[in-house]
Order: sequence, then C-alpha cells, then structure tokens
Amino acid sequence: AKDCPFLAILPQERKIAMSWGKNREEKYSSKLKIKAIERAGILIDILTELEKQGVSISRTETRSENGKILKCTFDIKLRNTAHFEKVKETIQGIPAVIEVTR
Repeated sequence: AKDCPFLAILPQERKIAMSWGKNREEKYSSKLKIKAIERAGILIDILTELEKQGVSISRTETRSENGKILKCTFDIKLRNTAHFEKVKETIQGIPAVIEVTR
C-alpha cells in the first residue's frame, strides 16, 4: 500500500482502514475414514475426540459390516496437515479403532 502511487493522490476522506485475514483461521476440507471393532459407545468416543480436537464435521456416513466392523467416513474441516496428523493419532488411540486414513 505504501508503494502505490495512486494512494498518495487519493483524498483522505476516500480512504478506509483495511486488514487481510489476520484474525481469520482458514480451514480445509478433508475426508477422515475410520475402521473400528463395533462395540457399544465407539461412535460417541470418536465424536468426542473429534470435538476435543476442534474438528468441524460437515457430513458423515457410518455403516456396520456383519455387526463386527464399523466403517465411518467423515467430511471434516481442518487447519492444516499437522492438525490432521494430530487428529489421526488421537483417534487411533481409542480402544477398538483399527485404522484411520484420509
């Protein structure tokens, strides 16, 4: 802005203060796929951990295979790749979780 020649000739009453993205934390869309041994409370355990990690969920699909394996797919919003890795590590720490992928 300081090196803009037109800014110098613009009348003061036409100028406004601006800032770009300083307070906004952009989030990125990703998929989170979880495979777990089906047990009572497994889904609430997963959702609780996602909430603790500050993950926004825009869509989910959950299904049981033969009443033994639970497969969940979440469309989520994350801050960055490091955030995904932290979420993945946390979810993998839940008893009965077999696999966590994108």
